[in-house]
Amino acid sequence: MSKVSIVENPPIHARELELFCNRGNHDVVGKYQNVDDFIRDFERNSPEVVLIDAHLRSQLYEKNTPKITENGQVIIIYMFAHFDPALLSGAWYNYQFVAIKPIQEIKLQEMIRTALATKLSASVPAVNYSLTDRIFVRDKYRYVAVKLSEIYSIKADRCYTEIHTKTKRYIASESLNHFEELIPAKNFIRIHRSWIINMHYVDAIEECRLEIQGQMIPMGKTYRKRIKSMLNII
Repeated sequence: MSKVSIVENPPIHARELELFCNRGNHDVVGKYQNVDDFIRDFERNSPEVVLIDAHLRSQLYEKNTPKITENGQVIIIYMFAHFDPALLSGAWYNYQFVAIKPIQEIKLQEMIRTALATKLSASVPAVNYSLTDRIFVRDKYRYVAVKLSEIYSIKADRCYTEIHTKTKRYIASESLNHFEELIPAKNFIRIHRSWIINMHYVDAIEECRLEIQGQMIPMGKTYRKRIKSMLNII
């Protein structure tokens, strides 16, 4: 059972989050309406996961709380209102874990499980061998292998990322930046703030968009020259 702290106002929203966590077998060790009270109890409660309203992020850093924000041992899930300017501007890409209000119980529990699994894998000593031709993606209650050669595009969709293959679409909570670092740059290239594509699947290209699997995908202006240089255009 993992320990969770909630920093959210009004209290009725915090109570709902507590119910979601309890039903997911997580122990809520504290509910707070402000950052000061949360920091006061942090060392005593030692939460593994913190659910916090996104607009309070700056206060965490202003309070000089490296034990919380920098040591990587505490998972912070920032909760955004669906109309938050940070979502519209794409600033949420800088956050590892993001949830959109109103919070859905199933998605929250899955995000906490994913975050805890990420933390656990990070604590395991590195080995010299790893699979480089596939990634493992959560599919309901298990992780399934998805070969990189079968992925034709990866799309950022608000706080989630869609992985598109010929047979299925997968949803992941990691950001597009995470996938850009994870997968090899040899075949995959970022073509837009919201898109990464597998160059082997490009069927046609226009001035500001390209076609893959019958879908027209926009190309960002800053990416177009590099993309066209990778294609054998005659």
